[in-house]
Parts: sequence; structure tokens; C-alpha cells
Amino acid sequence: MSTATALPNSVKDLAALAMAWQSPSTQWQEALRRAQGNYFPSPLVGEGRGEGSLSARVALKELLNVPVGDLAGEHNRLFGSSGTCPLDLAHFWTDNPFQQAARLADLAGFYKAFGVEVEEGVRPDALPAVLELVSWLVFKRQYALDQGWSERADISSRALQTLLTGFVHPAFEGFERRLEEASAWPMYCLLYQVTKTYLHAIQTEVGNHAANV
Repeated sequence: MSTATALPNSVKDLAALAMAWQSPSTQWQEALRRAQGNYFPSPLVGEGRGEGSLSARVALKELLNVPVGDLAGEHNRLFGSSGTCPLDLAHFWTDNPFQQAARLADLAGFYKAFGVEVEEGVRPDALPAVLELVSWLVFKRQYALDQGWSERADISSRALQTLLTGFVHPAFEGFERRLEEASAWPMYCLLYQVTKTYLHAIQTEVGNHAANV
């Protein structure tokens, strides 16, 4: 299965990842287990035997089987209103509140431009919301490719690249450090590894396709 063919399945995978970050419910684990047979095996972990591929493969396997227990307390400690590791990416872009506000406005423009509405009370930089936006852009891109609409596919591809390189990846280093400082449960550390590698796989596929056009 080619990466481009597999990308539509990532919509389900991203929904499961968003659910895992958003809620202490354990339903996400089963949803991810059902979805991972579609997209994860090749684009995420790769066909090679390099250290990166092995690391991603091990992280995914452990994430699907790690005992999650009662996550409510840990989820609130980390990601609640007074949590030690906010899911709002703006906290990790810059310490300057004015720059945060400006970049939040830019990010909100992505949602509006592609017809995605953020639920009331949810910030546009909330990681679960961003994952859903990525999934929508992936879907729009693949649909355009299937229909032969190259210009529309390019628009979604450029939006994905800008979203990931400009908003998501710059926040991930600080987010990872905060998880470590908070002594987060292993499940959330694994979830971060899988989410980061997954988004990198999408970005790489989009970039490779653009280079071959």
C-alpha cells in the first residue's frame, strides 16, 4: 500500500489520537487499535530497520497495550485548568502574550479558511483541535488528488506544511520537556512519541509528493 493511498485512513487514526489527549476515557485505545492496521504499519514506522523505525514501532506497540488504569486524576493533573502541562500549544511558542495572541489569530485563520469550526470554549491551539484540523486537511488533500484537482491538492498540501512547521513542531520541544518535568505517566510519554512521529510521517509524505510533482 502506498503512503498516498494510506493517508485517508489517517483521519480515523488522528481522531483516536485527539481523543486520547482530550479525554481520560480509555475508548481511544480500542479506536487506535482498530485504526492502526490501516495507516501506522508503513508510513509511521517505515519499512526500514533503522533505529527511528524501530523506536516508533516499539512506542506504538507499547501504547496500544499499556495499562491505562484510572486516567482521570492524571489527566487533570497534567492537562486540567491548573495542570502542569497545558495542551494549548501557544504556551510553548513564546512567553510573550502579545506574540501568542497574534499567532493564535493566524491559526484561527486556518480553521476559517478551510471551513472548520472549533467547538465553543475550545482554543484553536488546543492539541486535540489541531489534530482534527490536520485530519481535515489530509482528507481534503487526498480527495482533491483522487479527483485530479491538482491545484486544490496543492493548497491543502501547503496548508499542512505551514500548520505543522509553523505551529505544531515549534511547540513540541517545550511540550515534551514539560511532560518530562511533570513526571507524566508512561502512557502520555508514549502517546507524545506516537503523535509526533505520526505528524512527521504526514509532513514527509506531503513534502515528498510535492517534490515529485
